[in-house]
Amino acid sequence: MQLSIGHHKGAWLRVWAVVGSVAALTIALLAVVPGAANAESGYEGIYLSNPGKFMYAPEGVVASGEVAVGGGGFWFGSSAGYTNEDGISGTGYIFDSIFTSGDSSGLCIADTDPGGIAELQICNADGTVFIPVKNGDGSFLYSRYFLNRGEQYVLAVYLPGGDFAPGVAYSVNVVPVSELNSNWWYRWSFESVPNPGVS
Repeated sequence: MQLSIGHHKGAWLRVWAVVGSVAALTIALLAVVPGAANAESGYEGIYLSNPGKFMYAPEGVVASGEVAVGGGGFWFGSSAGYTNEDGISGTGYIFDSIFTSGDSSGLCIADTDPGGIAELQICNADGTVFIPVKNGDGSFLYSRYFLNRGEQYVLAVYLPGGDFAPGVAYSVNVVPVSELNSNWWYRWSFESVPNPGVS
């Protein structure tokens, strides 16, 4: 039996429909699976690249609680959309502090005070979006709040001498890039972790 051109065309349309469906499903899964698209999505530890000191909330996960390094904290990174401000471009992220139960606190790393200490504020409030930009062995975490004002500020830790004392919390500050020097630690990395509340 000979098939007409219409039969061949219909068969190819069905093949392309299946291929298109598989591609759409793959894209949809990548959009909802934490960590599938980038290192800043999903459950993670955020740490200074060289000394490997993790970011945490030394006063506990409470509103206006200080953000520091020197302990161990869990965060959930989620995309806040693409940013292209003051020469810095990339995907912005909010970093939600996670309770040891694995539940979201609804409080994110934030800072709107030039030179101030980062603290926990309600997620999506002013100062909660940071743009990771690869630099050397880690990433600068640029504050979108300051980029919107034409200023380039990043999260950094002041440590003259470069030695971390055990058990000490070192404040995370927001600092102009132009003021970074050897007394500041400012390259961050991300370590994917399982939901801390799941054993």
